[in-house]
Amino acid sequence: MRNKRTAFLSMATAGALATVGLLAGCSSDDSGLDDFTVVSAKPDQTLIDTGKGDYSLGDYTVFSAPVTKDGDGFGTLYGTKLAVAEPPVDSAPSSDLGLFQNQLTFVLPDGTISINGVQYFTTDGSIPDPSLGEGEVRAIVGGTGAYAGASGTLKTTARPDGTRQQEFDFED
Repeated sequence: MRNKRTAFLSMATAGALATVGLLAGCSSDDSGLDDFTVVSAKPDQTLIDTGKGDYSLGDYTVFSAPVTKDGDGFGTLYGTKLAVAEPPVDSAPSSDLGLFQNQLTFVLPDGTISINGVQYFTTDGSIPDPSLGEGEVRAIVGGTGAYAGASGTLKTTARPDGTRQQEFDFED
């Protein structure tokens, strides 16, 4: 009986040490994901207008766009944007900009990546100059498949032709 108990305790200890080793290898400080850049096409958008014309508080837009990586098809971007602040916005680079709250999902070959953040907008729907130059940074808040547990930032830079450069910077 004593040998069975000793064997059981030895196996339990070995199992616990193996689990601790596995958990240590899965720390959130080492995602193992390589940063990458994709380009999303000019989005196909549908505006749900609250009735005031142009963009105003509560207006909601849903959109999608094909995504390419190195010129080849690489997935689809789906997103929503909700107008949460009309111009002028204190933090905006100019007084004619409002603010959208964004939720984006990139559906890619090896899984999905979820993004949350904000974006400036003009009341006529054009791309604001700050988005064309500096880009906007949003949070990577998770993912599925190869991107499960992903975190970091996404920098989106709009281009004059309506496409967007999307730079994924995963936390190490």
